[in-house]
Amino acid sequence: MHLLAIARTDNSYQKLLECTVKSEFEFDLISDLDIIQPLIDMMQQVAVGQGALDSKTQVQVGVALENALTNAMFRGNLEMGRDAFPVISPAAIVQHLSTQTCPDRKVSIRALITPQSVEFTIGDQGPGFDTATVPEVTDPESYRDGVGRGLVLIQALMDKVEFNANGNRIFMAKYRK
Repeated sequence: MHLLAIARTDNSYQKLLECTVKSEFEFDLISDLDIIQPLIDMMQQVAVGQGALDSKTQVQVGVALENALTNAMFRGNLEMGRDAFPVISPAAIVQHLSTQTCPDRKVSIRALITPQSVEFTIGDQGPGFDTATVPEVTDPESYRDGVGRGLVLIQALMDKVEFNANGNRIFMAKYRK
C-alpha cells in the first residue's frame, strides 16, 4: 500500500513539475545523517520532473550531493578529521557528537533547479580545508578509498565544481545535455 501511495504522489506532481520554470530551495540543516537521503530524494524528484536530469544524471547528482553533504556535516561542521575517522559511520558520528563542542553548527544549502540545470551551493561553519590538496580527477589512484575520494567523485560527476577560498563552501552544477 505504501508504494502505491508514493507512486500516486509522484504522478500527481509530474504535470505540475513539467510546467515549472525554476525551483529554488534554501535549507539550514543540522548535522544529522538521517536528513541527507530525504533531501537528495527531494532534489532529484524536482530535477527529474522539470526535465533537468535523466536517470543517469539523477544518480550522478545524488552521489555528488551525498558526498558534499556528508563532507560539510561531518568533516566540516563536526571536524571529524580523516586521521581519527577515516570512514564516517553512524557509530562514529554518535561517538563524536557526545564529545563535540560545536554540534549546533548548520549546513547551508541553496539549490537552483531549472529545466536546463541543477546548481547547489553547500556550506558549513567549520574551519574549511586547503582545496589545493584535492586529488586530481584524472589520476586513477584518486578513486581508491582515501583522502579526498568524495571530492574527486563530485568533480568527476558534476559539470562544474568550485570551492571558496576557505574550503568550507562548494558550488556544483550539472547541465542538461
